[in-house]
Amino acid sequence: MCYIGDTMTNEMGIKELEREVAREADATYERALAAVAEIAKESEIETLETRNSDELDFYDLSVWEIKKMLLAAYYAGVNGE
Repeated sequence: MCYIGDTMTNEMGIKELEREVAREADATYERALAAVAEIAKESEIETLETRNSDELDFYDLSVWEIKKMLLAAYYAGVNGE
């Protein structure tokens, strides 16, 4: 047990809460990454994974394609998708 101010707190309870918060953050990150990957696919970017090849990891995109992807990502975030 540890004490925080006047409140006695179970150390294991805090660790369990920290793990749960980390799991939720990981799940949120994974959902966001999946949404961004879908937006990228609309511009013919097949994956966001690094493939260690200039030919596969770099793309020529017009500014309007980049603008479209950024706006789609922004609106997905605003709408909580």
